[in-house]
Amino acid sequence: MRSLKGSRRAFAAVFVDGLFAVSSLILSVSIARSSTVSEFGSFGFAMTVYLLTNGVVRAMVTETTLSSMPSRAALQHGFRRAIWISVAASCMVLGAGAVFSMPFMVVLGFCLPGIAALDFIRLTNALMHNPRIAVVLGLAWASAVLALGLTVLIIPVTAISAFSFWAATGALMGIVAAVHARFSWSPAWRSHRQATRNAIWFGADYMAGSGGALLTTTLLGGIFGPTILAALRGAGTILGPANLLSTTTRSLSLPYLTRARLVGPRHEFHSGVFAAAATMACVAPLLVVVVFIPPQIGTALLGQTWIVAAQVLLPLSLESLLALGGSVAAAGHRSRQAGARSFFLRLSTAVARPIVVIYFAASYGLQGAAWSMAGLSLVNFVIWWGSYYIVCRTASRSSAASNNGSFGSKLRL
Repeated sequence: MRSLKGSRRAFAAVFVDGLFAVSSLILSVSIARSSTVSEFGSFGFAMTVYLLTNGVVRAMVTETTLSSMPSRAALQHGFRRAIWISVAASCMVLGAGAVFSMPFMVVLGFCLPGIAALDFIRLTNALMHNPRIAVVLGLAWASAVLALGLTVLIIPVTAISAFSFWAATGALMGIVAAVHARFSWSPAWRSHRQATRNAIWFGADYMAGSGGALLTTTLLGGIFGPTILAALRGAGTILGPANLLSTTTRSLSLPYLTRARLVGPRHEFHSGVFAAAATMACVAPLLVVVVFIPPQIGTALLGQTWIVAAQVLLPLSLESLLALGGSVAAAGHRSRQAGARSFFLRLSTAVARPIVVIYFAASYGLQGAAWSMAGLSLVNFVIWWGSYYIVCRTASRSSAASNNGSFGSKLRL
């Protein structure tokens, strides 16, 4: 019965994240069809800031709360911490939007706390309490965004209006969900040494990985303008379905490798290689189709942004494929409880990533930035698999030595 409940919760979490990915795809297409390249770049900048903030809240608060068996009081404290971070981020986003006259950032700043509340409640319900609430919230927001996408096809809607609708509906649902859960909206960070330490470590781990990539994208937009962001965001929109499949595969690889570890380290490593090869083989044809998508379809999806997005589809497709393969080795590290090793592996490339990408963007433009991302993804792939091989080989030697020792003790007896 417990395993059945656990599988339902895991399915709910994956399903809710999938709904968010589909909603983001519909939103990006809706805005791309009704905006210029510059406007779409500004939208991409705001979305990158949102994803970065949301990722920090998840890593530092939501995952920290879920790392134990949270009580009602612990959930309340976690919610207030999430609001504390989102309100602080909201003030900075509003300030930046006002100073640099960026309407997308201003709208995002007003809605950030509500959207952060929605994400916290969805995820904690999906994994700990009532998965139905998480699914209903995910379906409600996705339905609203789908209605927006259909409206854009029928009547002209400005880009800022579409983004405002997406942000406002998400914030409103977060407010309603928080009121229903009877959570206090007073932002606070309760002093608790262990929880604070976990939050710092989880946050640092996120910033060394996915957060570092988003931060690099944000820096690119800030330094080189909205066009490069429009290209990267547009290509990411086209690659959305393949990336959604990749995310689901990563979620399923951890329990698969954990079961393989029970057989032995060699079997575990070979199972990881097979899983990575199989998933990459499944995703690769989709990426080939994306790279050779007809210009008519690309223009229908992205409007003017297609012209710049098409230039980076090939390198970003390679980056997605290599990231998928490397994520299986990363899941293997987590299965082996090699948390410190994983963090320092991420940190080794996180420090170099913004320097390398910005250098190649300054030297070779948009193509240089995109191909440097693909190159860094290849380096990550080699580092993660090399480390995973060493971890499994060390475990295999330790297991063999332990077996020899126990056999020798039996002989002496």
